Amino acid sequence: MPQQIQKSDVYASICTAVVCAIILLILLLCGLSIYKEEMEEGIMVSFSEDFDGGGAPSHNDDVDDISQETSVAAAMPQPAAPAPPIITQQQEPSAPVATSEKTLSKAEQDRLERQRVIAERRAEEERKAEEARKAAEAEAARKAAVAANASSKVTGAFGKGGTVANGSGQGSTTGNTVAGNPLGHGSSGGNSWSLDGRNLRGDLVKPSYTQNQEGTVVIEIKVDAAGNVVSASKLEKGTTITSTELINAAKTAAMKTKFSAGDGVSIGKITYKFVLN
Repeated sequence: MPQQIQKSDVYASICTAVVCAIILLILLLCGLSIYKEEMEEGIMVSFSEDFDGGGAPSHNDDVDDISQETSVAAAMPQPAAPAPPIITQQQEPSAPVATSEKTLSKAEQDRLERQRVIAERRAEEERKAEEARKAAEAEAARKAAVAANASSKVTGAFGKGGTVANGSGQGSTTGNTVAGNPLGHGSSGGNSWSLDGRNLRGDLVKPSYTQNQEGTVVIEIKVDAAGNVVSASKLEKGTTITSTELINAAKTAAMKTKFSAGDGVSIGKITYKFVLN
């Protein structure tokens, strides 16, 4: 006869089952996880479609191999890249290259050409001015030499013991005048002159006129060191003609008359005689 199960055993079994179910439910709700220790394994590389490695590799296998090698290379620690070297200035900066005319703009080239032409013109003008100045100095020196030569000749001709060409007498002038005619006067072509210490060179220039009138015109003259008449004016004393034409003709003739050289300016007069034709 089977043994009869007691009620207390039944109740104990039921309670145990309920308690276990409650504990299991709590563990599930709290995120129970099973820890599984992973073992380090090598990376398997397959070169064919078969697991054992038999057969020829396919294109997809090559792509998978490259992807796996890239993943392995990425997973391996990479060495740190060396820091770039610090670049410092070891040499002096080079001098700027001069800009050649080829690189200049057209406007800049035109401006430089105009400046060059202006500079050449200015240099040419300065050279001509310098040549003109030297020529003027040379001409002045030549005239001074001619005057000095003429003065020395007159001094030798009319010195002590000399004879006057258009007069008589001997002697020499003293002071600031050059030795010349001691009388200082003479006549030529019906007209007369007087100029202390000077001689007449050639003849007295005759006036040129058209009026038919008779009389006398006295002209005061100033003669420079070279013997040229530099001024001629009418003297009231001794002049008997009032005709402007004849007076101007006398002045013109006096300005053309030449005398010997002397020292400084000498003052004298020329008397012109007008006669009826």
